[in-house]
Amino acid sequence: MLFVLSVVVVACGANANTTAVNLNGPVVTVTINMNNNRVSPTPTLSPVWCGAWAAQATPSFNNGDTKVIVYGKFVQNDKGNPIGVDGATATATVYWPGGATASYNTTTTRDGLATFKIPTDNQNNAINRVTLVVISFTRDGVTPCTVNQDRAAFFTLVNPKNNNKDKNNDNNNNDNNNNDNNNNNDNNNNDNNNN
Repeated sequence: MLFVLSVVVVACGANANTTAVNLNGPVVTVTINMNNNRVSPTPTLSPVWCGAWAAQATPSFNNGDTKVIVYGKFVQNDKGNPIGVDGATATATVYWPGGATASYNTTTTRDGLATFKIPTDNQNNAINRVTLVVISFTRDGVTPCTVNQDRAAFFTLVNPKNNNKDKNNDNNNNDNNNNDNNNNNDNNNNDNNNN
């Protein structure tokens, strides 16, 4: 490898037509004017910030037995430092793909974290479709904050093949297909034995 690299460097080296650079020319200087009034000012920090995210973007549906974990964070600006807002009411509104909505409430922890466990029962129509979760935070004496649909937490329920069990019938579709294939193989083996 070193030999190949050396050949490439030599091949790209100077030849008779290469012009030498004059390093004795004028020195380049850069001037920074700190008194320029035309620069944009540093924006003022917001008094509060909030955000939301799902713990897993593609949780398994598992026949509605899954609870999707969604987190929300609420912080306020304290002299330029983010401080969690303790004891705030957090309301999560879930926008299911079929048009249904559901709301859940919790209280933020000391560091401003809110945790929601969103049930998925009766949400078969949400499989392989995006579900949005917006969160509003309120507390007396603190500016309210909302994570709207532009910044919403999201998740997509998935239904892996090994989760296709019907709650009333413990037979897996794949197992039934495998049994059919095994029966066909048994019939073929019997035919071969009869010949």
